[in-house]
Amino acid sequence: MNHKSILQFIKCVRDSFNEAPIIYTHGACYQFHLILKQVFKSTEPYMTDDKQHVLSKINDKFYDINGEYVNVDGDMLESVIKLKPQHAEYWDNIHRNQTLKYMMSKYNKNL
Repeated sequence: MNHKSILQFIKCVRDSFNEAPIIYTHGACYQFHLILKQVFKSTEPYMTDDKQHVLSKINDKFYDINGEYVNVDGDMLESVIKLKPQHAEYWDNIHRNQTLKYMMSKYNKNL
């Protein structure tokens, strides 16, 4: 599993439906981690230091639906926190609620 194949897979998921970048950055980032974990077995969950976004660490790089996740200056992230297994259910529940709120607001705008 090299960096290029990981980015190609992420692009495939991102391009699979128009709302993928929004869904996987506004509530379903943990679910995206689970997708990556199925394909790339060594994937580990991390969260940003503000505890608002789940990232996937594969080898020595961090990823989300937009590809490689780096600091603004392009350096490797240093202030991420490893997501503990007991917190996975918490993330799953919190972010499912956020996703549902987003989808409902989008649905109501389209009425």
